[in-house]
Amino acid sequence: MKIDATSIALILSILSPIITSFMNNKHQLKMHDLNFYQAHRAEVLEHYISATGKAITYHSSQNTGNYNEAYGEVLIYINDKILDKVQKLNILINNSSYDSYIRAKAVSIFDEICVFLRNDLPRKPSK
Repeated sequence: MKIDATSIALILSILSPIITSFMNNKHQLKMHDLNFYQAHRAEVLEHYISATGKAITYHSSQNTGNYNEAYGEVLIYINDKILDKVQKLNILINNSSYDSYIRAKAVSIFDEICVFLRNDLPRKPSK
């Protein structure tokens, strides 16, 4: 069987759309996974911020319980640069002798965490 330019062109014309379609689908799947991850990460961080604010402001067993749940989940999504502060804040919030001094320290660390997370979250492009 003799292979000439026409045969090669025919084979390429058949394979090219198949390969292009496969590559596009693979890329779209990666983008979907990335978008899902980013959206879920933002949701987890927002829940952590809300639960932490309540636990610091209204220190009760229910708020601390909600905070601890959010803390466990946020550890998966936070940047290593802020991990130390999040862990220090966790120790303060779960301190059995929570008082106004501990609360003031917790608020200070919480403010730093919020500023960091604000800068770390992806932003929607402005129109």
